[in-house]
Amino acid sequence: MLLLLGITAGFGGVRPSVSDGSEPDTVSSPELDSLASFFAGVQSRHPEKLYLHLNQPYYGAGDTMWFKAYLTDAVDQLGGNSTLGVQLYYSEVLPEGVTPEQRLGQLAAADGVESGFYTADSYASLHFAKEDMDPDYWKDTGLEGDRSAAMYFLRDEDFRQLLRDNGLPEEDYFRADAPQAVAWDMLDIWRSTEGSKYNKLYHYHLLNGSSLPITGTESSYQPMDCWFTTGDRITRDGTEYVLYYPEDYIDDYYTARSEGETPDESRAQAVPASETVLTRSYTVGAILKKAPDFLGTGDLYLLYPYSMYEAVTGQAPAADAFWFRSSDHAASYESMGQILMELGNSRSDLEDLAANGESQRAMVTVVNVFSYGFIILISLISMTNVFNTISTSIALRRREFAMLRSVGLTQRGFARMMDYECIIYGARALLWGLPVSVLVTYGIYRSVAQSIAAQFYIPWYSVAIAVGSVFVVVFATMLYATRKTRSENPIEALKQKNQ
Repeated sequence: MLLLLGITAGFGGVRPSVSDGSEPDTVSSPELDSLASFFAGVQSRHPEKLYLHLNQPYYGAGDTMWFKAYLTDAVDQLGGNSTLGVQLYYSEVLPEGVTPEQRLGQLAAADGVESGFYTADSYASLHFAKEDMDPDYWKDTGLEGDRSAAMYFLRDEDFRQLLRDNGLPEEDYFRADAPQAVAWDMLDIWRSTEGSKYNKLYHYHLLNGSSLPITGTESSYQPMDCWFTTGDRITRDGTEYVLYYPEDYIDDYYTARSEGETPDESRAQAVPASETVLTRSYTVGAILKKAPDFLGTGDLYLLYPYSMYEAVTGQAPAADAFWFRSSDHAASYESMGQILMELGNSRSDLEDLAANGESQRAMVTVVNVFSYGFIILISLISMTNVFNTISTSIALRRREFAMLRSVGLTQRGFARMMDYECIIYGARALLWGLPVSVLVTYGIYRSVAQSIAAQFYIPWYSVAIAVGSVFVVVFATMLYATRKTRSENPIEALKQKNQ
């Protein structure tokens, strides 16, 4: 029983993680079609966001496209289960002439909708100077100041309310020439400590709050016809150069990289970094002490007002996300779907987050029913075994107890002797049960942690319940088994043979 209680209570939490990127690659038109079809299918199930970093803003016929792709779950990132109580989600690339406020008003007219808000998002791979990074992060991880950051652009009035809640002035965050960001900075990093082969989850701040404002930079590279670069650099005579390789060398380049070899630099064209590196800056003006409800944790997030989107990213929002709170999510979903169809839009991008949550909770309920049913069944079997074992032992020792009482053992002394035996029984069971349960739980954790980011911990409240349950069962069984022995005549018990 103790072993089972320890196992079932020994799991830690799970946190989703976001990819920091992958090596760029070239794709043909059929590959792009396949990629688009895959993410279209994913979008129909969950509102994920696919971020593409392209190597140039425009392409002509026959041009080669280079990109990096990042996929994040919009529900996890923007709080499908947050305390905001968001029930409905919709994403759309708004047609020309339609503003987010107009679309929000149209959709908010659906039955049961109480309120709503909209956001836009983007993504950046930033580099921060060492002096702008938190000393503990640098000392413990030894990582460079390169970090991916998700950027969320909030409705202007919602962003102003965020500033007021944190006592921040508006001026620095609504400057069209150089808007600053409000950051939530809490990183979840898995790393192993010295002498340990297992990774542990640590929480760090990336940025040094005493160095505000802090500027991070994102670098990209000027495209060159028939040449590609992944950012490899060399230094000659004190000047830094970026290496561009011919496109017909791309397969050999990545083959060399995959085998741990250095690509053939004789095939490369060295271009001064000052001529080819394009840099965009992002300035953090304040770091929040508490994450807004719509944000996840475990990453670096930059928050801006919606009106500053083009000033920050240099382009218009690719798509807008709309979030709604509803008193009747099913009715709102149907009504909003009808509104979208009347507007000539597909309802496939409308997501009933509450229904998804109910489905997930129903699955959890089913699992809990079977899990707790199994626990109760095993516990009852264990209690029955304990009861039978102790009862049989006491019955077989009737003559022993009668002999002790005949030589002067009092009722109080007999009760004290039984109490000591109960303590010994319980302590011996715990001496074996607790270590075994911890080891089995840790083994399960190691198996789960290979595919899920989970943190191991010992559930002390469950251990306390298990310890208390062991002694309650042992003492209750002992009291029941010795009840008849206490009132039995010692002379009669000595005359009888063991039953």
